[in-house]
Amino acid sequence: MMLFRALSALLLVTVCAVAEPLAAAPTTVTAEGVASVTQGRADVARDVALEDALRRAVEQVIGTMVESETLVQNFQLVSDKIYTQTKGYVTNYQVVSERRDGELFRVTVKAAVDAGHLQADLQALGLLCRHMSKPRVMIVVVERHAGGGASDPAGETEIIRLLVEKGFKVVDQAQVRTIRESDQVKRAAEGDAKAVQLLGWQYGAEVLIVGEAFSEGAMRGGMLGDLVSVRGRVQAKAIRADTGEILAAEGALSPGVDISEQVAGRKAVTAAAKKWLEAALPVILDRWTRELGGDNSVQLVISGLSLPQVGAFKEVLRTQVRGVKDLQQRSYAANTATLDVDLKGTAQTLADDLAHKDFGTFRIEVTGMTPNHLDLRAVSK
Repeated sequence: MMLFRALSALLLVTVCAVAEPLAAAPTTVTAEGVASVTQGRADVARDVALEDALRRAVEQVIGTMVESETLVQNFQLVSDKIYTQTKGYVTNYQVVSERRDGELFRVTVKAAVDAGHLQADLQALGLLCRHMSKPRVMIVVVERHAGGGASDPAGETEIIRLLVEKGFKVVDQAQVRTIRESDQVKRAAEGDAKAVQLLGWQYGAEVLIVGEAFSEGAMRGGMLGDLVSVRGRVQAKAIRADTGEILAAEGALSPGVDISEQVAGRKAVTAAAKKWLEAALPVILDRWTRELGGDNSVQLVISGLSLPQVGAFKEVLRTQVRGVKDLQQRSYAANTATLDVDLKGTAQTLADDLAHKDFGTFRIEVTGMTPNHLDLRAVSK
């Protein structure tokens, strides 16, 4: 809920500063939820059906709000985020009826949905999507099955499918196939920033999702009869290509069942990949939300400075450059320093300030720029 409250506040400050806060009355709707009764546990099915009913109530209200082109284009992304916060939008509800229907349990509720905050959050998510321009994503997930070699990339394919469904731009999987097992990809997965940056540059990607997927631990017989149960695991990182910064690092497990062990493994990895994205995407969105609010981290690589000059450069950054909140020096070699700068602003505003700042014996030239990375050169006066 904190993400949506932050987005709502941001929308009001940056876009609607002169408008009155939203104060729409709750919208009351009736919705039915359904769940399967497994192992005779009607009580568990009732709870699941109730959650489903509340989610459907929120969905009804969203349906009346998703009208603008931006929200229509990003509806899947918006719905994924909003629906995970169902209870935060339902101010109160009444169970109208509940009953078991064979192997199903049905619950009907009359729910009051906080339409004002829901509308603000929908609009804010649309703003976020526009601001970030849906960065192009490259997905490289190496897949293995226990007892066998490489298999078809079921996990990679599922992540691609879900991102495309949400409107993200994704690097063609045919291009990825040629490098999936390369040393460069392995180095990127291990956190080698240069390997990440090179991959991003080669394939025009702003974000890399790099990791591994496994299926293992088959179980046969017993209650499963002729079926095979396999556990799938996906371990991956989402990395910003221009700086090598890790945006999200998650792991996910999920089972898969089928007559064929190989098919069960693919099902398990596919389900685990979906769970991975469901865990990673909110973390990435939260990061982008902070940047939308102006809290940014920019990597500076500056060449042509002696070590004492690096000290002078850092002092000017700390005391004379607007928006700089903190900085850390990461390395210095061959007259080149790498700094991480936390600032209120963008790489563009920082570059403009540095290009016009007086550093005494030298001036700064900007030789390269991405949203989170600046290449600089010190030139003697």
